[in-house]
Amino acid sequence: EDPLGRLSRTSFYVTSATFGAIPEVEEAVDLVNSAHQGVRGISHRGEAYSASIPELAAWVHNTLTDSFLEGYQRFGGRLDPDEADQFVEEQTKIGQMLGASPLPATAVELRKWIAEHPALASSPGMKAAIGFLRSPPIPVAQKVGYQVLMNGAVATIPRELTSVLGLTATPGARASSTALVLGLRRIMKNSPAWRAALERCGVPYDQRLFRDQLAEPARSPARLSRMMRRMSVEERPDRPSANSNGSAKPSAWGQSEPNSTCEAPMVWASSAIGSSW
Repeated sequence: EDPLGRLSRTSFYVTSATFGAIPEVEEAVDLVNSAHQGVRGISHRGEAYSASIPELAAWVHNTLTDSFLEGYQRFGGRLDPDEADQFVEEQTKIGQMLGASPLPATAVELRKWIAEHPALASSPGMKAAIGFLRSPPIPVAQKVGYQVLMNGAVATIPRELTSVLGLTATPGARASSTALVLGLRRIMKNSPAWRAALERCGVPYDQRLFRDQLAEPARSPARLSRMMRRMSVEERPDRPSANSNGSAKPSAWGQSEPNSTCEAPMVWASSAIGSSW
């Protein structure tokens, strides 16, 4: 239900958890955990599930971490193996707060865990999600660029998963999507939320590389809270519209104490995600 709305809410969570100080990270995680309470049902495979099951939370968290890392490395980033492992290890702290388990601690272990997951299999829900991604409800003028990015995203997925998903990497997808990503980064510049985090941590940066303000000033912990609470109501299984197939300058960031900000377990995430927000 409402996939674009869920994407937006997930983006708010990722931004808060990435660039926020520890209090904002904790608030974002608490909102997600609260939204997942009571979300349960029967999967297409006929198995009972709950959003609070550690293994299911681990799949979502681990694939998100792997996707960010792989996307950054493929589309212009340069982390050496030790830095990549540091990013993954930092992300495990967020996973622990979400109650996820298991949480691989290195980039190689993470990719191996995903590619060799014993529960990989096709399902009607998976096919519906792929169908949506192939043809999302966006303006025609945006679909050309979207297709380039879609092909680039497919190129980052392990072959073990693309075979299950029914997707095939397109020749030249990496080169074309990288060119588009770098072009968008140059035009849109980097997120003020990333800049605010750098300022709180006392890290020097080139102001010319950042936008002056958030494209959507209403991005705040308060609005995030309202969105998450709405999501928790929308996804309750006792509501008719429930899906039983389961699956910056926000004021708080600007006012956080420097010490609490720099304790946030997201050092490399700022680099990985900052260019797109």
